[in-house]
Amino acid sequence: MAIVAMLGAMVPVLLEAKRLAWNLRRAFWLAPACTAIGFLGSHLMFAITQTHLSTSEWFEMLFRVGYGHVWFGGFLASWAYCYMYARHNGISLLRMFDVGSFAVLIAQPLGRVGCLLNGCCYGQPTNLPWGVVLPTREFGVTSVHPVQMYEALFQSLIFIYLWSRRTKQDGYVFWRYMFIVPAGRFFLEFLRGDSIGGTVFGI
Repeated sequence: MAIVAMLGAMVPVLLEAKRLAWNLRRAFWLAPACTAIGFLGSHLMFAITQTHLSTSEWFEMLFRVGYGHVWFGGFLASWAYCYMYARHNGISLLRMFDVGSFAVLIAQPLGRVGCLLNGCCYGQPTNLPWGVVLPTREFGVTSVHPVQMYEALFQSLIFIYLWSRRTKQDGYVFWRYMFIVPAGRFFLEFLRGDSIGGTVFGI
């Protein structure tokens, strides 16, 4: 699903690159580059939070790149790359972030489908008819809120809303993304049931 998310993110990036008369060949590699950099950034942020490990355990975990990821680390690393890309190619920084917002709003819902298939990032137990039965560390095998799909649906709706307004001034999409998406994520966190949801340094 990470690969599907990357391919999905390429669609709005290339459509916007064509509309804005960017170099399409360079724009083609934006999503793959951000995916790789974001993957490493998310693992690094996970490593930073693992203060309970001994030095040898920490270094062993650090080089297990396929294990342990924090989404916000990937977000920060990817946006830093987009910043450098915009400066290097003479692109308006806010317009670059507008395009990046569209890419994330496609990639993350697809990534959340991957979370559901993997059985992670699940919600609290529920008796609602759309609950999904998953094996959980906290509640055993039970029906839980499919928080992953709540977030996927929420961000998909935000994508549709902002895509219809993409011709507005530079930064219009980005600033609304930065306000709406974190606000929605904040409320969804109250439905999370996994013990690692929303914790930093064990808090």
